[in-house]
Amino acid sequence: MPLYYLIHQWVRKNAYQGKFHSPTRKNGEMFFDYVMIPPLDKDGYAMDVNQFGFYIESWLNDQLGIPCMSSVDGVKLYITIL
Repeated sequence: MPLYYLIHQWVRKNAYQGKFHSPTRKNGEMFFDYVMIPPLDKDGYAMDVNQFGFYIESWLNDQLGIPCMSSVDGVKLYITIL
């Protein structure tokens, strides 16, 4: 299964109420111009873009064995596959 499809499905399942929009996938890059982050994390603490990035980075690294890193610029989350 292509990695872009797996990432798309992860975001679909983890975005708050499934709310997101991914208009572009090209040249090995995916863009989500809108992802509604859940208000609380799995421990009941307030969720922010850093925590959401931690979750997707952990999923890629730990469950799929895909080395990556995340960075945040304001409200923008960047995931880089290494």
